[in-house]
Amino acid sequence: MVSNSGQMQEVFRLVDKVKDSDICVLIMGESGTGKELVSKAIHHNGIRQKGPFVVVNCASIPTTSSSLNSSDMRGERSQEPFSGGSDASSRPTGDPLPR
Repeated sequence: MVSNSGQMQEVFRLVDKVKDSDICVLIMGESGTGKELVSKAIHHNGIRQKGPFVVVNCASIPTTSSSLNSSDMRGERSQEPFSGGSDASSRPTGDPLPR
């Protein structure tokens, strides 16, 4: 990505700030604004570069879906005891997430 605009310079500054941090980053914006380019810049220029780059279109996930929650999106395991249910939020701790 190359730009001289002040707004893009701010984006570049933020990319540089988070690229080497082990934190979750939420990139929001309208369709066609370059969210995927920004996420690739964070991934390929920082500590995440050795891991897989996975694109997720959050708009395609139904808002009523109980089988996928934010901790699943971050690859975290549930810390709650197993309740015997079959959805993702009731998986016992340590069980692998479905791929």
